Amino acid sequence: MGTIIHAGFQLIPLQTIDPEYSLVNKAIEVIKASGLSFKITPFETVVAGSFEEVQALLSSIEQLTKEQSITEWIIQLRLHGKLNTDLSLSLEV
Repeated sequence: MGTIIHAGFQLIPLQTIDPEYSLVNKAIEVIKASGLSFKITPFETVVAGSFEEVQALLSSIEQLTKEQSITEWIIQLRLHGKLNTDLSLSLEV
């Protein structure tokens, strides 16, 4: 496993009316099942894991969009890493 990074992302289904946020809630279940540490905020979800683990999680979320027949979506993604240093989800000031 590589160095632990942060990935902040937001899943946005397009051309879909989803007032109950069912796709987002299902994506949160995928995140929980990944075993990665995570924090859910009003604007994004942040996970901590190796780059490979983050890639696998995003692939799982993409698979979810296929299973839910979401024809178009956006994932806004930000990554934060630090050379030879594991990051944690504790409050960093």
